[in-house]
Amino acid sequence: MAGRYQYVTASSAPGPGFAKMRGAAVRREYNVLALVKGVERYVFVYDDDSRQALIDALRDHAADPALSFTWFDAAVLTAKAREQALEGQPVPAPSSRPRI
Repeated sequence: MAGRYQYVTASSAPGPGFAKMRGAAVRREYNVLALVKGVERYVFVYDDDSRQALIDALRDHAADPALSFTWFDAAVLTAKAREQALEGQPVPAPSSRPRI
């Protein structure tokens, strides 16, 4: 049974991820990875600081024979999590040297 991968980034509204530091409101962004496999749904919500814990959880799910979550599923979602991490980094300016 093939899975359908969905990937979104969501930022929180005032609520559990909303914090105040020294009187200023601070928004916390969350990332969401979702896998739909037939009637099963795997949804992972994490912040940038817990990306390694997410990858560990994906590995643990893939190793669990009681779950339909496969190593391929773990590999695809790990790649998506790493892509998301790169999206937040600034793009280096192109070199001004000619390419000849």
